[in-house]
Amino acid sequence: MGLQPLEFSDCYTDSPWFRQSIQEHEESLSRTNNDIKGLVKESKNLLSASIDYGKKLESFSKRLKEFTFSSIGENMTDREKNLTSSLKEYGHIFDEIASVWQTNIEETKKHFYEPLEEFRKTQLQAYKEQKKKFDKSSEQYYKLLQNTLSLSHKKKVELLQEQDKELFFTKSNFHGQALDYVFMLQEIQEKKKFEFVEIFTQLMKTYFKCYHEGQRLAVEQDGYISRTEEQLEAAKAETEDARNKADTLMRRMKTNPADVQFMNGRWSRCGYLYITNNHSGVRLTSKWSRLFCTYNKESKLFQHAQPFQTSSSSVLPTGRTQNSSSAASVQMDTCMVIRCVGRNTDTIDKRFCFDLEVEELADGSIRTMTCQAISDDDRRQWMNVMDGIVPEHSRETKDTKRDEGEMGIQFQFDEMGFKLLDNIIGEIERRGVDSEGIYRISGVMSRVEQLISQSINPATTNSVDFSNEDEVDFTTLTSSLKLCFRGMEEPVCTYRIHNGFIEASKHPDPKIRFEKIMRCVRQLPEANRRALKVLTHHLYKVTQHQDVNRMGFSNLGVVFGPTLLRQKQSETERTAAAGQLGNSIAVGITDGKCGRSQQFDNPKLLDSGVDRWKR
Repeated sequence: MGLQPLEFSDCYTDSPWFRQSIQEHEESLSRTNNDIKGLVKESKNLLSASIDYGKKLESFSKRLKEFTFSSIGENMTDREKNLTSSLKEYGHIFDEIASVWQTNIEETKKHFYEPLEEFRKTQLQAYKEQKKKFDKSSEQYYKLLQNTLSLSHKKKVELLQEQDKELFFTKSNFHGQALDYVFMLQEIQEKKKFEFVEIFTQLMKTYFKCYHEGQRLAVEQDGYISRTEEQLEAAKAETEDARNKADTLMRRMKTNPADVQFMNGRWSRCGYLYITNNHSGVRLTSKWSRLFCTYNKESKLFQHAQPFQTSSSSVLPTGRTQNSSSAASVQMDTCMVIRCVGRNTDTIDKRFCFDLEVEELADGSIRTMTCQAISDDDRRQWMNVMDGIVPEHSRETKDTKRDEGEMGIQFQFDEMGFKLLDNIIGEIERRGVDSEGIYRISGVMSRVEQLISQSINPATTNSVDFSNEDEVDFTTLTSSLKLCFRGMEEPVCTYRIHNGFIEASKHPDPKIRFEKIMRCVRQLPEANRRALKVLTHHLYKVTQHQDVNRMGFSNLGVVFGPTLLRQKQSETERTAAAGQLGNSIAVGITDGKCGRSQQFDNPKLLDSGVDRWKR
């Protein structure tokens, strides 16, 4: 239902219907104002979205112009260059679209958003000021009228005349404000119809201008886009042909993998090896890391890198080199191989192992790393290319490669047993513990067994001359010491305390780990603790010459770990993980001057070993 028209004559009568009509007009303008406020808000959101769209266009065009393909090979083909340049051209087209869009946004803001907000404030809000004047004059008039009519006729004539005169001027002011207010309401109601529509008409013209410009650009670039589509079809055909050739080659390689040359002339050999972290320094663990290794026979350079990681933000440490600028995240450790020596299974509880003596290029230091190949053939190929040395024991037949734990030698911690330990260790130390590779090269097993059998037999023990180097060579002595412990039915670190040693070795804090290990040592039988004292005291002396003999705590842990601590299983059932834990604990017992004899005899001195270990 439409609004009732406001008549000027009604301003003088001021009937209830007149006041009702004024209220209806006010409510109509209030609704219109609220609706326009909603449109202003939505137009603001539209402008924000349009501005954001324009920025996204600019960002997209910039990325498109900067985009490049990584070509396979040194140079790109002409077609690849054309396709790459087409992306840059498309980026310039989007630049033009973004420019037109930004201009459109500015014009929209100027010719729509601002005029719309101005219309709401100046037109729809202006009547409120006039309404206040109208309401105030109306209130004053009817209040004065009430006061005037309430005067008694007995009042002085002058007073009554003065009151009537004031009422007349107030009534005239009220009628004047009413006429002005009715005029403004009528004017606003009429002007809003065309001024409001005019603003939106300007909006439509501005928006269509942007799409007209886009159509113009589309027509101009139609020829270039068509030529690019032809290039794409040709590139697809070439790619399909190359794919068929690659598929044929791939199938041939799957059928005959042995005929494939993987090296491509870059290295003499490459592949993955598992390597122990045998850097110098105190540690209680023996960790094997899978590394990709390369070797150049001509330069004797050996490099290894961690398996590829997705992060490329790491800083290169001293002595490391990056393989290439295209693979900046791959870091290579480089060293020079001095010697390569194979490892027997009687010196390490893993298969396919060999040792590398290398010189660090960064500081010239010499160290030894133990490597594990992925198969026996893989180890043979690595050792061949490095001119590796195969230990004498490895050249014997399988019948002579019996494990030292299977010899049936039942060494015991009795008087004869400790006498044998003292004789073997004493002779080894007399001849010198600075022999390179001590405890890593095995002696002839028949001589080792004969030496132990005669020594623990009361009838023949006095006939054994350990100092006779012609009959008892150095490797026989070192292998005898290992076999004495390995040949026992139960290891020195007994099965009962086995789990305690395992848990102690896993503690992350070195001090607490050492204390826990020593607590387990105190729980050993007296004979076992005495034997462990003798052995570790000797091994500590060996480590004092590690710069010459290359046998630090970690290497000794690898040799003696599986012997000193093992699970209650057969040798073939023993896992590599258990061997590694044994290595860690052997290092923990031997390291830090813990081999001092007093530490095993006095519990207080055992604890004091922690402080010496820290130093």
